[in-house]
Order: sequence, then C-alpha cells, then structure tokens
Amino acid sequence: MSHIANFNDLDRKTFQVVRFGKVVVINATEGTADVQIDDAILPGLRIIASRAGANGRQWWVPAVGESVLVLNPTDNVSDAVVWGSAYYDDPDCTIPTGASSEASMILYPDGTQWSYNYVSHAWACSVKATPEDEESILSASINADQGLQIQVSKEVSATLSAEEISFSVSEDVSATLNAEKITLSAGGSTTATLSAEEISFSVGTTSFVINAEGISMSTPSGTINMEATKVNVTQA
Repeated sequence: MSHIANFNDLDRKTFQVVRFGKVVVINATEGTADVQIDDAILPGLRIIASRAGANGRQWWVPAVGESVLVLNPTDNVSDAVVWGSAYYDDPDCTIPTGASSEASMILYPDGTQWSYNYVSHAWACSVKATPEDEESILSASINADQGLQIQVSKEVSATLSAEEISFSVSEDVSATLNAEKITLSAGGSTTATLSAEEISFSVGTTSFVINAEGISMSTPSGTINMEATKVNVTQA
C-alpha cells in the first residue's frame, strides 16, 4: 500500500512540472511565450532552442494556438520553459502530407516546403507564394563569400528554370559553366542574352572572342577578325 502511495505522490509531483498547454502570446524579441494551461495563463516562459550559444544559435518559435510541452524544474513558476510541440487534431497542426519514417520535413504556412529522404537520397525545396497574394515576390538566395559549388554526376541533370535567370559577379570573381554541352535556347519572341566586357568560347579546335573591338575567330588554318569597319583574314 505504501508503494502505491509513493507512486501516486511521484505522479502528482511530475504532473505539476510537466504539462501540455496552448500558446496564447509570442514575444519574439524576448524569446518567450505566454502559455495557457487549463484556466491559468503562465506569462513570459522562455522558449527552449536546440542551440543558443556563442558558436551556434537556432531560432524557430511556436505559433499562437500551438500545443506545447511546459517543463518546470523548480517550485517557481517563473522557471518554467516551453519545450517542443505536439501534433493534435487541428487543420494547421496535422502531420504534413508525404511524411514518413525515412523523411525529414519542414512545412511553412505559405506552402513552402523543405524535405530530405535518406532512403531515396532525394532533397527537395519548394518556395511558394501565398495563394491569395498575386503580387507576392518569390525569392531564393544563396550567399557565399568564399565560393559556391554544385556538383552532379554524368547521369544527373541540373536545371535552372525561370522567366529570367541572371548571373552577377564582381570584377574580381569569375563565373564558370563546365559541361560536355551547354545550350541556350529562346523560342518565339524570347531573347537569350549574354552580357560582359568580353565573351569567349570554343567549339572543337575553333575559338571565338567577342568584345567591344569586334569578333575574332581562330582556327588551325587561320584567324578571322571582324571589326566595326572591316574584316581581316589571316592565313595560317
């Protein structure tokens, strides 16, 4: 009988320090949340992050209405913290479509989704606009001070598809496309544009240079220089 009493006492104490509640207010500048548990509201609870130190910080606060776990390690309510969330029966809090034991996923309110499946080795990121906002500007940026490298095998294709794709580099930086075949195509009234102080490319043993002075074509048998006012042909 004493063992049952001790268990009930432990269960009662645990119940006081580990509770589920619902977020009612988020203070993003302070990293805190007001959480409702039953009829009581606990204000200013710190939100636990996976990292919050000098060598790494993660930031992702819960939303108002989200079901969260509240932990209180002491008898002081001000020491309570918000630790994680739980899925429950609500349209905004259900498990994402396509979720599986092999995939990790992040789904944002506007429909943007990030996912990786370690079995199929498939990584996907889809950026979407808010459906009712037709003037939304979609953007995806990768900024790298020291360099950016994208590698694919010979059997894999890498595709950039958009109404407009632009590459911009500073004077001291070079942009390089390496492939067995690079195709620029523009159909109908669409134009394909390469803009630079000088453009050079090679086809087999023939090389071309285009700059402000004109166009130069070099072959094993000679060179052709096409300037604004004249054409020079040099026989090898």
